[in-house]
Amino acid sequence: MAIGVDKRASPLTRAPGELALVVPQRRGTLRRVSLDYDTAMAFIASIPEGRWTTYGDVADAAGNRDAALRIGEWLLDSGGSIPLYWRVINSKGKVPGGFIASTPGLPANPVEARDRLGDEGVAFDGERASERCRYTVEEWRAAGCPSGC
Repeated sequence: MAIGVDKRASPLTRAPGELALVVPQRRGTLRRVSLDYDTAMAFIASIPEGRWTTYGDVADAAGNRDAALRIGEWLLDSGGSIPLYWRVINSKGKVPGGFIASTPGLPANPVEARDRLGDEGVAFDGERASERCRYTVEEWRAAGCPSGC
């Protein structure tokens, strides 16, 4: 499933930090979605030490739960410049095999990311992070959206 930027969308119709995307739907139809990356960064910044979250929860915080893949691409494209990026993993609780970053002193690959999460207190059952350590968008909203909403 390919996701593309809607270049026809006017920047005047979007809030700062928001990007309009075109997402393929069933039967070949397209739907325009947007994500607020400032809110996504605020959610990621609020993940407590010893906790992890999913790409889907970040996408939900950013305005579209269906854009989890785009959030993963955005984090990958950031090269590690988004604080606490290693705390965002897949919904199965696994650090994805394609995890890479280039920020000195921070996790640069899946093994380092998993080790860092473990050092921060995330419990693992084999390769999967414990569900009880998961930080959800619902928790964030219930707490009044620390770091922004």
